[in-house]
Amino acid sequence: MKEKNTDIRILHHKRHVRIWKSILTIFSPGLKWFFRLKSTVFKGDAGQKIAENFMVISNHCTSYDPVMIALSFPQHMYFVAGNHVFKSGVWSRLLSYCFAPIGRQKSQSATAAIAESMKCLRAGFNVCIFAEGNCSYNGQTSPILPSTGKMIKKSGCGLVTYHFEGGYFMAPRWSLHRRRGPIKGYPVSYLTAAELADMSVEEINAVIQKDLWEDAFARQDTEHNKYKGRLLAEALETLLYICPKCHRISTMESHDDILSCSCGLKVRYDVYGFLHDETKDNRDGCFYEFPVTYKSGITITEWDNYQRDALFHLADRTPEDAVLFRDAHITLYKSNTAEERIPLSAGTLSMSAKEIRLVPEDSGTSPYIFPLDAVIGFTTCNRSGLIFMFDKVCYELRAKHKFCALKYFDLYNHLQRKHGTFTGVDRI
Repeated sequence: MKEKNTDIRILHHKRHVRIWKSILTIFSPGLKWFFRLKSTVFKGDAGQKIAENFMVISNHCTSYDPVMIALSFPQHMYFVAGNHVFKSGVWSRLLSYCFAPIGRQKSQSATAAIAESMKCLRAGFNVCIFAEGNCSYNGQTSPILPSTGKMIKKSGCGLVTYHFEGGYFMAPRWSLHRRRGPIKGYPVSYLTAAELADMSVEEINAVIQKDLWEDAFARQDTEHNKYKGRLLAEALETLLYICPKCHRISTMESHDDILSCSCGLKVRYDVYGFLHDETKDNRDGCFYEFPVTYKSGITITEWDNYQRDALFHLADRTPEDAVLFRDAHITLYKSNTAEERIPLSAGTLSMSAKEIRLVPEDSGTSPYIFPLDAVIGFTTCNRSGLIFMFDKVCYELRAKHKFCALKYFDLYNHLQRKHGTFTGVDRI
């Protein structure tokens, strides 16, 4: 007796295609208006031919990217998504029923997600992935994993690269609210399986990196598009964690369009996405510890580059067992499956060069201690979540307040590089 196929994408592919086409037919005009999106429809090669199924690889600016990419493709596709999208109850179940995204557990190997993607491609379906693995933190496209080209070459399908412009300012990863401003989305290159077969893995990766590269602030300095919204600077401290004036960590607070520090530093976020110094005690061409490139204002990219260097120098001259920073009211979860998120404890989180520690608010409970040499796959998710593996268990750290998870992520990666155990691709 022939064994029944239990793969949900193969079993329910016709349903997924019907829903895809129905939604695009009914909602495309409204969605384009909602996002102020100018998108180009993918029609194949110069002769408007599509030789076979394909994989779409795009730069990643916002959590809305899959919706906006869909508006350029009449052809149905399956998206690879972080497992956090499966943890929203009824909405996640609806998402799985309609679109069956391919889940990838952050902090773990991408092997399972790659295997599912390859299964889809070999079945003749299309797949979309975001090769950076994370939405852009500071407006620049991060490097892709070197294995990306190898996966595409092995898949035997075509490749479409897709590029977003303006998405970073419409919905910055750190922000609380979407802003209203123009976005462009368009296919850049289309390479058939036959063309990819004649290319090396390095050549494929070079095409992807070139087509996906975006420097949001460099473009904005010349285009000056407005992105209007409310509370423009709110939650910016979840990204910017070192004050360039007093050099302290996580001492800044945001309110409306202002980010300020207790030392007196004060910057204003404008509708173009640039920051402006309102303390007025800097030398020309500089903002305290770093130079300013553009006349339009201070960029988040420049500040982010400065703070990482400052953090790394601080870590290198601090004793291993000394705590570099801590945050109160952080909740620790166990999260071994796509849908699971079991709260374990809430308390104060701290990190040294040796360990991550959560001291519960209940003084009678022992602290949770995670030695860094046994922690793997340490990464961020959403605005301010942390995910990592320890002793074959997946853990999440989250907070209801404006928690900067990024400084923990940056410090972990620096220590991994320092000890020669870093295996990922560093963010820009």
